[in-house]
Amino acid sequence: MDEPIEPLNQIQPNRVQFEPIIWQAEEFETHRRGWAWYLTTILVIVVLVAYTVYTRQWLLAGVVGAAGLVLYLSNRMRPRMMEYRIDPSGLSIGNRIFTFDQLKSFWFYTRESQVYLNLVSVMRLMPSLPLN
Repeated sequence: MDEPIEPLNQIQPNRVQFEPIIWQAEEFETHRRGWAWYLTTILVIVVLVAYTVYTRQWLLAGVVGAAGLVLYLSNRMRPRMMEYRIDPSGLSIGNRIFTFDQLKSFWFYTRESQVYLNLVSVMRLMPSLPLN
């Protein structure tokens, strides 16, 4: 006679064995932007800074300038190639390890012929992480 199947919510994580799934991908997705995007962004920032200086809103001028600097610096960042691994002990991304107890859920999905991994952590301050 067949053995009864154990309900999914009662399976012990350390008893589940499977071959590790390992792949490499860039740390984050990059977007190519044309000269029109850069020109428009620079123009908007210059106009906003000029307006805030004209109205003597010095704090807002600093915030707009800082936002422009953040945009510039974030656009110069290049993603690192990371190794991703799912094995019986959990999920590792580079040197960081997430045990299955730390993950509320994770799933793969496809968008525009790209496969993504989405993570939802049980930690309060960790956002949902889409990884490609």
